[in-house]
Amino acid sequence: MFELIDVNSAVQELALLVDQCLNRRNINASITLAGDLPRVSADRDSLHQVFLNLVNNSCDAMPNGGELEIATRYLSQNQQVEIMFSDSGAGIALDVVEHLFEPMFTTKQSGSGWVS
Repeated sequence: MFELIDVNSAVQELALLVDQCLNRRNINASITLAGDLPRVSADRDSLHQVFLNLVNNSCDAMPNGGELEIATRYLSQNQQVEIMFSDSGAGIALDVVEHLFEPMFTTKQSGSGWVS
């Protein structure tokens, strides 16, 4: 269900949820939240699931630990809120990039997608 949500609050909730898991995996999280974000119309549960998937993918990409950065910012010229996730993992293979937004696509043997 779409509602007006505070993206920064959603990111902070995620951070609390994954903090212990990241610590156990030796992953240092850095979170930078813009103070000028307007509320956005979104499905809170779906957004939360996307955030969790991105963190899980980052963890998979950094099996020996690393750095995870999450940041928000407001792009006033487009009236858009941007949420950025980046990590120090191996990155995405070029042959996989073209499939990133295909539903159920995965390169993993386990998970919720179909293996390519």
